[in-house]
Amino acid sequence: MNIALTNLWALTGLSAIVVLFVIYLFKAKFKTRYVSSLMLWAEESKPTEGGKKTQPTRIPPIFFLEALILAIIVLAAANPYLLVQNSKYTYSIVLDDSFSMLAGEKISFRDSAIEFLSKESKNWKFSKIRLILAGSRPLILSDDALSTDRMIDILQKEWKCNSTTSNAPDSLALARELGGNNNRIIFLTDHPPLTEPSDGLTRWYSSGKSLPNLSFSEAIRSNIDGTEKVMLEISNFSSEVVQTELGITIGEKTEKSAISIKPHQKFPFKYEFSETDSSASFSARIGLDSLIFDNQINLLKYSRNPLPTDVVIKNEELKDRIIAALEATGRTIPVKIKPALVFSDEIPSENSKAVEPETNCWRVIFSSPADSKPYLGPFLFDKSHPITDGLSLADCIWGADEKFAPRGTPVIFVGNTPLLSIYGNQINIQLCHEKSNIFNSADWPILISNIIDYRNSFSPGPEKSNFFLGNNVRIILPGENKEAMIIRPDGSITKLDKTDILTAYHANSPGIHLFRTDRESWNFSVNTVSLEESDLSLCQPGTWGFWHEGYEGTDKFSLLAILAVIALLLSMFHGYYLSRITSSAGELT
Repeated sequence: MNIALTNLWALTGLSAIVVLFVIYLFKAKFKTRYVSSLMLWAEESKPTEGGKKTQPTRIPPIFFLEALILAIIVLAAANPYLLVQNSKYTYSIVLDDSFSMLAGEKISFRDSAIEFLSKESKNWKFSKIRLILAGSRPLILSDDALSTDRMIDILQKEWKCNSTTSNAPDSLALARELGGNNNRIIFLTDHPPLTEPSDGLTRWYSSGKSLPNLSFSEAIRSNIDGTEKVMLEISNFSSEVVQTELGITIGEKTEKSAISIKPHQKFPFKYEFSETDSSASFSARIGLDSLIFDNQINLLKYSRNPLPTDVVIKNEELKDRIIAALEATGRTIPVKIKPALVFSDEIPSENSKAVEPETNCWRVIFSSPADSKPYLGPFLFDKSHPITDGLSLADCIWGADEKFAPRGTPVIFVGNTPLLSIYGNQINIQLCHEKSNIFNSADWPILISNIIDYRNSFSPGPEKSNFFLGNNVRIILPGENKEAMIIRPDGSITKLDKTDILTAYHANSPGIHLFRTDRESWNFSVNTVSLEESDLSLCQPGTWGFWHEGYEGTDKFSLLAILAVIALLLSMFHGYYLSRITSSAGELT
């Protein structure tokens, strides 16, 4: 600890103390004064007299007080500051937020890491602490002004470990960027690093342990040929045969069976619903093991109601072809009032506008130009658009006019001629049915089915009923709703902006969720499936990397305010002391 001065020239003011001394020196010499009588004077001391012994000049105590005040004022004018050696660090704690951290025997890997950090941080007094979650993307969990007690409390409440991956490189890069010059990083995880950190800034601590584990590695529910089916896979991530109990619940009915899975093998399971229970929920659970987080699957039936459709086609042959394809999908219902999708051959005028996204009714408009001719290909597709899913148009003949272009963004071409375009909420198709054979191929019902799926993707509610952990759930909010919220399995609520039409919810908790508005509600399920995180065979305890000593900088603390206060207090005492002397002299007189 050292003291430094900013304004050294101010020290020349110390010469005022010499001037003060000279004043008191001359003041101390006695002068002869003539008075009428000495009877009222108290002789306290004899004046200095001549003789063989030299008597020192007597300086009053108040001189030293005034000299001290002058010295403090001059020192304050020099603007001194205290240099304190600084050995404090910024500790950036990066937390593996993947769900494998919840594995363990007596206690989880996560809790072991918290215990380690609690012991490690006992010597971090007066240091800055920052918490960063390493999930699919880095997330700053706290500021850099945490106490160690507050840090442990946040870890217990906010470190939930519900991600399907841990983005260690990006999270560590963020910690280095935010940490500053005197930064120390700890990465808490359950597995060793690919390469040991050697930058002198990072310590890699793993609380993991190689453990056997069973998990669901695949979960699909779909409707195939009008029958509801489920396909599951259970993986054994161990080197031993594992026997467990598989529980299946269909609605309110539960069945249990014992299964045996060979080392590093998968156990397939298929279930086909009967007509009576095709709408029931499906859940599967395996027995308890090292990691419970991946032991359950919930699958719901596709929850959208049949799409109200209307077919307003003048050509009877084309109309019959469309109606037959709609019936084959099994996902529409014919209506005349308030349809959600209308098939029409009425060509819109050039001045008509596309239907806005808020409008419920969509239109599929067929055009049959008079100068159409048959095309056998080559057919080109915008593969990024869902309407083209599964289409090949192999050996298909499509009647079209190369000079006619449907309005909107082309999705399907033949050569340079657009065949199907999207214009707002209109799907414009040029198709001369007399010169086409697409109706006799499998591509025709596929195309109509894709159009229905595309329209349904803009209907209110979640786009699907079943998602995986970490997915972004695309949700369409119904119009004129006063409230919209998502209720998680634990009862917590996320409110959605009711002014939005399209929103995305990050699925970060497994189980059945409820999306609810003031008028309608939908259920959707989030399931935990991640081969990388369920495989605990590579988990291993240990510590890698080191911290260099870093630099010990200095902190500056200005002493100006302190010196000014001391000078003020001494000046007040000086005034009080003089007043006491003056009053005493008056009493004697």
